[in-house]
Amino acid sequence: MTEGMGGRRDKGPSKAQLSACFAALGVPAYAKEAELRRAYRQLVLSEHPDKGGEPARFHEIQSSYDTLLAKARSPPVSTETSRNARRLYRRLR
Repeated sequence: MTEGMGGRRDKGPSKAQLSACFAALGVPAYAKEAELRRAYRQLVLSEHPDKGGEPARFHEIQSSYDTLLAKARSPPVSTETSRNARRLYRRLR
């Protein structure tokens, strides 16, 4: 999550983007990290351009996996954490 223009934080991928990523890997939306990895590895092997796959499809699989993995590994931000961060920021100004 990066800061965008105007100091607003980027909220990450939308629900539509996430469901497109799950569809690209052929896994359900409730898939765990191990299932994502397994599906990714199988697809990469079969869709790799050196094995006759299309480069665009290969790139789609890679970017979908990266997006889902980053989302799965990012810690949830609680409102208490956000509140504490705002207080700390005010003190530092």
